Amino acid sequence: MIRPAIDEANFLGLVKNRRGERVFAKNQPNFYHITFYGTSEARDPTNEWKRITKERIDSFRSKKREQEKKRKEFKIKQRSTK
Repeated sequence: MIRPAIDEANFLGLVKNRRGERVFAKNQPNFYHITFYGTSEARDPTNEWKRITKERIDSFRSKKREQEKKRKEFKIKQRSTK
C-alpha cells in the first residue's frame, strides 16, 4: 500500500519525488521532498498542494477506484482460466 500512498501524495502536491535508477552498477536512491518546506535548491516552499481543486481530487480517486476494479476483475478471470 506504500506505492499508492506515494502516488496520491504526489498527485495532491504534498510530495515531489524523483525515482532512483541504476547507473554503472550503482543504485541511486529515490529522492523525496515535501512541497510545503523549502529545499536546498528552492529556498522557498512551492506549496503545490494549494493548486489542487476538489474536482481534480474526485477525478483522481474515481480513476483509482476504476483501476482497482479492473485489477480485481482481471485476477478473478485469471483464476477461473486455471
